[in-house]
Amino acid sequence: MAADRTADAPGAVATYDLAAETYASALAVNAAAARRLVASLPAGPTDTVLDLGCGTGFASLAAIDLLSPHEVVGVDASREMLDRYRDATRSSATRVRAIEAPITAVPLPDAQADVAVATMVLQWVDDRPSAVREAARLLAPGGRLGLVVPAVGADREFHEVVRALDPPAPEQWRAVESARTIEPDALLGMLGDSGLEARDWWIEERRRVVTSERLVERMRLVGDHVFPEPPDDPDVWARIRDALVAAAKRDGFAYTFRKLFVIATRA
Repeated sequence: MAADRTADAPGAVATYDLAAETYASALAVNAAAARRLVASLPAGPTDTVLDLGCGTGFASLAAIDLLSPHEVVGVDASREMLDRYRDATRSSATRVRAIEAPITAVPLPDAQADVAVATMVLQWVDDRPSAVREAARLLAPGGRLGLVVPAVGADREFHEVVRALDPPAPEQWRAVESARTIEPDALLGMLGDSGLEARDWWIEERRRVVTSERLVERMRLVGDHVFPEPPDDPDVWARIRDALVAAAKRDGFAYTFRKLFVIATRA
């Protein structure tokens, strides 16, 4: 059975509810990526910024700092994440609203935003074209959309360890690598089908060295809903950690992370 990777599915929402408290500190690299995305948006009106899959507020905080909008609206299916989002943005002079909803069905009228961003969330959505169409619907004419998703090859070394486990990890675990990364042509096609024009796209590749425990923590924080502990293998995470330790060098486990950035506009 294929992994349920839908960002607003009950399992995913539960994962992010549990992860909310430590998400911001453990995923600081995503905050930096969100800031780079916002800084790359073309000039234009910034009265209202929409942060789809806002989590704890990485992109919203970057937008408040760099774009000085009148209003920022964060949308997320996780109530706990939205609680952290409100805490993170509470001191801002910008008006901030938080909406609990899936990014495929945002309860807002058409053409509400001058800017919409979605950072490191689209990969968890089963119906990705619907999410892109919803972003397009919410953009005002001339509005800008910024996306960051994992590119093909992200976390490659981690997934190689998972595939090499003996006895094997569950089949759905071995399929996660291809399911949670997005090809540029696929994403550009979704944008075109939604009436959006891609203006720029690029891939960043970074090599990181971390402890095995730190890598396991990150993978569990963002993906426990696609890495469910099978009842017949309750120690699978411990086996993965041990395998990562065995594969690590003296300074830690080295892995590659690749992010695809896309900037698009609505006519």
